[in-house]
Amino acid sequence: AAGAYEFTTVEKDGKTWSQISTAEDLVNLMNDPTKWGSKSAFVNYVLTTDIDLSTYTGPLKQHPIGNQPDTERFRGTFDGAGFEISGLDMSREGFVGLFGYVVNAEIKDLTVSGQVSATGNYAGGIVGVSFGSVTIDNCVNKCTVSAPNSNYVGGIIGFANLSGLPSGTYAVVIRDSVNEGDVIGKSMVGGIAGRFECTSANKNLSATFEGCTNNGDVAADASAEHVYVGGIIGISTVGASGKTAGCATQISGCVNNGAVSGNAVGEYFAYTGG
Repeated sequence: AAGAYEFTTVEKDGKTWSQISTAEDLVNLMNDPTKWGSKSAFVNYVLTTDIDLSTYTGPLKQHPIGNQPDTERFRGTFDGAGFEISGLDMSREGFVGLFGYVVNAEIKDLTVSGQVSATGNYAGGIVGVSFGSVTIDNCVNKCTVSAPNSNYVGGIIGFANLSGLPSGTYAVVIRDSVNEGDVIGKSMVGGIAGRFECTSANKNLSATFEGCTNNGDVAADASAEHVYVGGIIGISTVGASGKTAGCATQISGCVNNGAVSGNAVGEYFAYTGG
């Protein structure tokens, strides 16, 4: 039953951390929204070893952690502790990645390998969509991210969204992370992020893409009417209707080593429109 699975916990830095030590632990987390955190109770998870999901033989299927924008989101911290999750095999309509939808989350020191595929929008090796603050620090994606009919597709994150937020201070930080997998989408496709958007009137917003590297090939559908594709970010939208949002955006020390293809290509951003 949902909520019945219990994790071993440890106390560290004044927080309680649930330990992920087996493929069974991780697959149970994937399938239990009650363990993804809430507005009033953030959660903390830490890997204790490398996890090979292909060794799991139980009845549950792999499922993105946090996968519904309205009701089922991951809120909290996931510390990979330098370990790797291999055998990731995610295939669904949308909101796809190890994490499908995150809000006010931190994901760090983690490597993932396997494959991620989507038939709908929002796909990334680590995160499909973030809303509000998110930090992705020192993460590596080795998954192929294949979503040829989808928008918002990235090696690390499909869509980082700082729009439509209530009052407050919010930050997107993607730092020292590497994409090694090929990334295929329809539009808004990037080696690190498919799309970053910051159109809120709120003035306390910031985004930092720092020290990131893309080594995978990035391809967008050349037949689409509008193609946004880039080695680092497919498209960055800051401000709306000619009005500047209060969003400080910084991209520094990022390198693209992969081939980029589409109607128009760019090292950081590209756009083709009719």
